[in-house]
Amino acid sequence: RLTTGEVFRRGGITLAEAKRRGRGRCVRYDAELGARAGRRQLIQRDLRGALASEQVYLEYQPQVDMLGQLRGVEALIRWKHPELGMISPAEFIPLAESSGQILSIGAWVMRTAVRQMKQWIDAGLPSNVVAVNLSAVQFRDPGLPELVQKVLDDAGLPPSCLELELTESVAAHNPAEAGQMMDRLHALGVRLSIDDFGTGFSSLSHL
Repeated sequence: RLTTGEVFRRGGITLAEAKRRGRGRCVRYDAELGARAGRRQLIQRDLRGALASEQVYLEYQPQVDMLGQLRGVEALIRWKHPELGMISPAEFIPLAESSGQILSIGAWVMRTAVRQMKQWIDAGLPSNVVAVNLSAVQFRDPGLPELVQKVLDDAGLPPSCLELELTESVAAHNPAEAGQMMDRLHALGVRLSIDDFGTGFSSLSHL
């Protein structure tokens, strides 16, 4: 027999899952749903201290052109949880966005990646480009251009060495506002690119 508190807890979990899946969906509570909800709560709670405890770090994926020449690297965030092990960005980034933590995480990623590229250049490596992914929340933040400028100035890295990647769905969400933000970022001298092109609005299935 369930207590009133447990009924409300399960009801809240089920309602949240129904909202997450979209309108007009019917969701039934079960043990698996409860376990997933518990995991999300744990991840969202521990994410707040992940940066300070250095559980989060960056890996750099080489980017090569059609001739096989290195043109830069892409900074990819990774999180090694002390209990859960490696947690995919696909799992914790949406939680960071919904909780408002993505702005601080995104700023850390950009600052760390830019500093690393500056160190590589100072060490005599070719002056390539470091690419950083922007989430939808970051892209809609009015203070993004100022953050980018400060990060570059603090590290002493030329704007042309930073590439900001955004998904086509983010760019197409509000074309007018997206265009204005892209113009402001382009004016700084940084590069812009569309990530996962061909998987969303430009997908052949849409055409």
